[in-house]
Amino acid sequence: MALELVKDKDSKETFNEEECEVLLRGVVSTRLLEQGLICRADDKGDPVIQLSPPLITTRAQIDDMVDVLDRVVTEVDHRFHSRARHLRAMPAASSPAQTAVLAANDL
Repeated sequence: MALELVKDKDSKETFNEEECEVLLRGVVSTRLLEQGLICRADDKGDPVIQLSPPLITTRAQIDDMVDVLDRVVTEVDHRFHSRARHLRAMPAASSPAQTAVLAANDL
């Protein structure tokens, strides 16, 4: 199972490499693990969360995994977009990587 994350649902704009590193590996993976779900970020640097449940996983366990994913992704989405709106109001001295790091620090 895999879930690709994008910055904007409408335009399908993806995260750059630095944002992927901070948000997916630093924040999303950590939050999922804290909620009991082990995942791995894509090894090619793409904004993809990968899950590898065993073949004997039950429907109820899959439903639990989806619930955890939904909670964490929704939480990160709200915080990231809230922080990004705040940063857009600031002077344009920050790089995209600094923006991603600052957003991740607020998560």
